Amino acid sequence: STLTGGTLEDFTRTLPSLGAVYRITPSLSLYGNASKGFKPNQGNYDIDGNPVAPEDAQQYEVGIKALLFREKLAASLALYDIRQKNVAVADPRYPYPAFLCRGQNLVCYESVPGQTSRGVEFELSGKALPRLEMRANYRYASAKIDSTTATLPFYAPHQGSLWATYSFGENGKGFWTGIGVYARSAQRGGTPFIPMARVPGQVRTDASVGYDGSNWSLTAGVKNLFNERLYLIGSGNYGTGIVDQPREAYLTLRYRFW
Repeated sequence: STLTGGTLEDFTRTLPSLGAVYRITPSLSLYGNASKGFKPNQGNYDIDGNPVAPEDAQQYEVGIKALLFREKLAASLALYDIRQKNVAVADPRYPYPAFLCRGQNLVCYESVPGQTSRGVEFELSGKALPRLEMRANYRYASAKIDSTTATLPFYAPHQGSLWATYSFGENGKGFWTGIGVYARSAQRGGTPFIPMARVPGQVRTDASVGYDGSNWSLTAGVKNLFNERLYLIGSGNYGTGIVDQPREAYLTLRYRFW
């Protein structure tokens, strides 16, 4: 249910999903799945105060999973196709805050008739060496909409990360240290009808150290180690870039009682 113009509007949807896995060998499997999605777009209105239609989606995915090098490394490759209808996006004709939807402090939205997103994802994880664990992933994505005037949601076609952890202890206990790099390509999306500040490609480096005991652990880390000026992928409308979190330090203590 969602509140629309002071009245409660009910939606009824059946959201089936189906998946299957075929094991070729004990270390190699193929899989596929299909599912439906729904989003009520609650609280999103157009310039005339009308609620944006709810969003419906269909997702299809096929892939392969494998264990390599005597099951020391796990690898997966997936292809996906997502088709959405009535995607709610900010209306470029009525930029906030110059225009207030329904006369209130609200962004004006419009509905994209259809959006199709396709991509491929690859991931590799496990023990590269007896004391070295790593996780690497890469994703390529593309998107298009069935409109020449609506806004294409922002996205980065290429994204990837690499994280490595080295342990100095034995049997999962003792000191360890880790470092990770996350990178993405320049932003795509938006609309030619409004000024844009394009978000460039960027790289973020994180680092951490820690100690694992029998029933407790302590972790200290730094996000955005080199304090790079990074921007949110969804920023750039009307020449305004939104800066992401600068360098951030954290300390975490965990204790297990049983």
